[in-house]
Amino acid sequence: MIFLIPLLIAAIIVIIFFGGRPANLVECQFKHPWLVLVAVMIKVISISGLYNIVGLADSINPFLRILSLSLVIVFALLNVSYRGVPIVGAGLLLNTLVISVNGGNMPIDEGYAHLVFTASELDKLKNGLPVDSFILSSPDTKLSFLGDVLSIPWGGPLLKLFSIGDIVITLGGIVFITFYLKHKKIS
Repeated sequence: MIFLIPLLIAAIIVIIFFGGRPANLVECQFKHPWLVLVAVMIKVISISGLYNIVGLADSINPFLRILSLSLVIVFALLNVSYRGVPIVGAGLLLNTLVISVNGGNMPIDEGYAHLVFTASELDKLKNGLPVDSFILSSPDTKLSFLGDVLSIPWGGPLLKLFSIGDIVITLGGIVFITFYLKHKKIS
């Protein structure tokens, strides 16, 4: 979620100071935008517990997360001609990689976990169980440096923990927003 605030700030700056036009973004003709909608629906199912309501086992949840991210990567690959999208895709790939090799869960640094989790959730994490698709990094964690191991403690609920992939996604999003808000013709 770290990418939302900087993207909004970049968009506002471009609009106000550089004559950007929000209508320009509407002109972007993405290929297969339905992939993102399906990915969001799958993500909602995985984090809301709806998978239990439809009769799916808990064990399917990590695969739903990986599938959701993979669909967005496919969308990025299909739209690689837009400026910034290859960078966003690279960040998504980093996040998907670390989540995939860790059983469908994003590893987080134990030193920062208290910033976003309750005491009972911290106990669950310390017992090796995932909470909301997160696990604590440990010596057994694969590619832990790609997990949510960076922190802005004062950053609010959306910015407290983030990964290298989140930074790359944010940079790509800023490139996309600033370029397409400023240009009259979308290519």
